[in-house]
Amino acid sequence: MGFLREAVARIGAGSPAAGGRAGGGLCEVLPAGPGDAPAAAGFALGLALRRAGGAGGLLWISDEMSLKQSGGLYGAGLAAHMGGGSGAAGIILVRAADARQALWAIEEALRSPAPAAVIGEVWDAARHCDLTATRRFLLAARCGGGLGVLLHGAPAPCGLSTAARERYEVRAMPGVFRASAGGRQPIFGAPAFQARQLKGVPATAAASHEREPGGEREFCGAALSEPPHSRARA
Repeated sequence: MGFLREAVARIGAGSPAAGGRAGGGLCEVLPAGPGDAPAAAGFALGLALRRAGGAGGLLWISDEMSLKQSGGLYGAGLAAHMGGGSGAAGIILVRAADARQALWAIEEALRSPAPAAVIGEVWDAARHCDLTATRRFLLAARCGGGLGVLLHGAPAPCGLSTAARERYEVRAMPGVFRASAGGRQPIFGAPAFQARQLKGVPATAAASHEREPGGEREFCGAALSEPPHSRARA
């Protein structure tokens, strides 16, 4: 999953969420469709890790409905990604009983200078995290100095109004199929995703990122001809 941080770095280069910026900020990550929540969660993690890299811990707060609908993080994968398990100790997972408690925990965490980044995963964020709530998040992030990432568990309606300075829509894309040993049924290759910046300055065009064994390929615009698809987290 290390390629994810590189992809996010290119998309978010020069943005308020990029690493090395002074003060706190707030951005949003939305799944493009009901099946794109895993891709959105991975993108949010890469965005937060880029900001938190070496500067402090990361707090991931999820409400109960998000965990029921999309599942939780995979500990073994996090440990491998964070360097054999030592770095994974810097990620604290918080489970809130409902959206109201999740919002309280997100604001309190952003207000603290301890975490470098806070991911707040709320299933129906479009309903619970309105302009007033996200303004509180933004003020808390500026007070604490960390980055707040509001992760929507479900697609948001058009015309969503929040105080987030950036908004990304993430869609799972079909990866390259690999030949099987018998040569009959192809097997799934590396994961791919598409991230589109809907809000923020500077705005960037849609970009798709696909991990290859020998590196990473980047496509701009509608470079992939197959329709996007994804699988929900277990």
